[in-house]
Amino acid sequence: MPVRNWISAAQQQRSSRRPGREAIPPGDGLSFPVCRGATVVSPTRHGIARQERPQDWRRCLPSGRNQPATAPERLKLIADTDELSGLPNRRKFPRLVFDALSGVKKTGARVGLVVLDLDRFNEVNDRLGHDAGDETLRQIADQLSRGLRPGDILARWGGEELIVLLPDTDQWGGILLAERLRARIERYSIKTTSASFSVRASFGVTQLL
Repeated sequence: MPVRNWISAAQQQRSSRRPGREAIPPGDGLSFPVCRGATVVSPTRHGIARQERPQDWRRCLPSGRNQPATAPERLKLIADTDELSGLPNRRKFPRLVFDALSGVKKTGARVGLVVLDLDRFNEVNDRLGHDAGDETLRQIADQLSRGLRPGDILARWGGEELIVLLPDTDQWGGILLAERLRARIERYSIKTTSASFSVRASFGVTQLL
């Protein structure tokens, strides 16, 4: 089944259980670190890597030894990375799925997929402005990454829609993880320059293999 068909299946299952951007130069060989608030978030081939708050902004800059080898590699990484969240983007995600499926076909392991979107997200943009909406997406992406296991892959599919690839996970395991992520989002208080508030999300889960 094509990747987009699997994603559509997860999207159709979605249900809610309860109704300042920086320009960052290249990071290590696989990532461009985005320094914001309490964390340094770096997109990689396998999702995102998170580090503790840097002592100063210079820790976000790359050392010459760790930079991507060529300009085309840097441009490819930029093209594969969502600028707002620092996550792999819609262009990159199907290739991550293909790589994951190629690795598990020989072992017979299961692969799960979770799709989620933020409920009534347009109201945040309408009431507080698009800067607050952007900050909401950044903070939710960070919270989701904190709630995932090593090896899980989080990406931004588009708009307020995010997607998670779950290696070695069947559909029931995906449902359990989705419930934990749903509760984590609902508990979290988003703080912007103009307001503090919480959001909810709707989730769909499917099993690829």
